[in-house]
Amino acid sequence: MIRPELFHPRCTADQRGTGLAGCPRLRRSAAIPAGLLVLALLIAGTPAAAASITWTGKVSNNWQDTGNWDSGATPGPSDTAAISAGAAITVPSGVTLSGLELGGATLLGGDITVTKLMDWTSGTVSSKLTVPQGSQLNLSGDTDKALLNATLNNAGTVTWTGKGRLVFTSSTLNNSGLFDCQSDSLLVGWLAGPQVFNNTGTFRKSAGDGATQFTNGCQLNNSGIVETDTGSLLFPGYTHTF
Repeated sequence: MIRPELFHPRCTADQRGTGLAGCPRLRRSAAIPAGLLVLALLIAGTPAAAASITWTGKVSNNWQDTGNWDSGATPGPSDTAAISAGAAITVPSGVTLSGLELGGATLLGGDITVTKLMDWTSGTVSSKLTVPQGSQLNLSGDTDKALLNATLNNAGTVTWTGKGRLVFTSSTLNNSGLFDCQSDSLLVGWLAGPQVFNNTGTFRKSAGDGATQFTNGCQLNNSGIVETDTGSLLFPGYTHTF
């Protein structure tokens, strides 16, 4: 017996009953199990996993050259870029990273925003570097960190430990967040050009029994808060604004 409900509604009663040619049958769609549908939706909505991608510099000094990274791809907004060696790495505009580990090399040109955590133990920044609100920049170790023709904008938290100096050459540091000195080291101006620390946030010395100094032409322009919880802050020589 032919089941009439399998034919198209436009078919006549006689056509449905006899299965005459020209009366198309309706096709049944395969049902998708609910569990598989939910799983597919979850997979589609899952963001790409964060990765730590290491600079190798095998091909060139260009940040955008995928052959210079161990993953074969440039790090993206959810990734951490790990750079421990190299010469001057040419950075493009608009780089956004979740994390940055800088233990050597020079970041040259362009601009970088680090949205979660940057660990800087050595090397040079010759770029525009932004630490937004909610992000953390750690300056640590006994090796100097250099700002060369650079702008560092901090709206998050900078924690400075270790003996390594922070060396300014024609560079500006704009602090609207917290800059926390936990060392007895130096902010040093080097060679010609403005070496300026503009503080509209909080500049605090919270550790170290000795002195943290602005020296050799590194100038503090303060319209925020300067706190000394321990030790001392020294501003020898040059004109500073409070």
